[in-house]
Amino acid sequence: MNQRINHNSLQISRYPASLAIIVMALLLGSCFASNADQALDSLKPAPSESSDGESRVGESDDDFLDDLEDEYESAAESIVEDFTPTQTALWKQRMFKGETEYRSVVVDQRTALEATTNASASLLFRQKTVDLRSTPVLEWTWKISNTFNRDAQQGVSERSKAGDDFPARVYVVFRNGPLPGNAMAINYIWASSSPVGSYWPNPFQSNAIMLVVESGEQRAGSWITHKRNVADDFKTLFGEDISTLHGYAVMVDGDNTGNATTSWFDNLSFTAAGNTVLQ
Repeated sequence: MNQRINHNSLQISRYPASLAIIVMALLLGSCFASNADQALDSLKPAPSESSDGESRVGESDDDFLDDLEDEYESAAESIVEDFTPTQTALWKQRMFKGETEYRSVVVDQRTALEATTNASASLLFRQKTVDLRSTPVLEWTWKISNTFNRDAQQGVSERSKAGDDFPARVYVVFRNGPLPGNAMAINYIWASSSPVGSYWPNPFQSNAIMLVVESGEQRAGSWITHKRNVADDFKTLFGEDISTLHGYAVMVDGDNTGNATTSWFDNLSFTAAGNTVLQ
């Protein structure tokens, strides 16, 4: 990779245990009482403007850890999500602006999760522990109908709050305490224009890193499979040895740029490393 994230800016904040535990966001932020001290204020994400001009505080597209509880589903030795109707019903939805429509469908003779956004933003997540010591390799297959290239042509950066929309994302989340600031996440994204291999802190939350694994229209309409060693990626991006995940999610969003697209996800799994060729 051709960049290096400043680890100092990505350190996990630690807060007194006496503070009220915030029911978790699968990716971060919250509003505190008016008498909160300066340390608590630092947890609030910066306001952003929605397309209707209203300020959005604590509702970034990368903010779903507030929905996590203190209990997690325990994972088997390996995890396979094939998005049948029964399995899809186990996922929870987190809405930010409007509602991305998620449903189990049969497409191209396979059962998959279909996600359609029309200037909306919501995600599906599983609150489930994953042992990265035994099953560090995340594999998934996805397909998109189109990217948001017109925004790149208009000079809207995907690294900005105004351009923080992607036709497909897969999240992995590590939680190191009850507060939103005590979490780290990686977003594996299909970008519209940013080159594969590039990465940057999410513009709403610096402890969520955006990592481009697919980009552009060239392979739109085709099923693409990716494999990542999640433990290695956390070490590279955060400088941390992570042995357990506490959740994962998929997302399709177009709220900030007003875009529309449909994407599909299939066969998301965590397995042993073995001799896997990562891509």
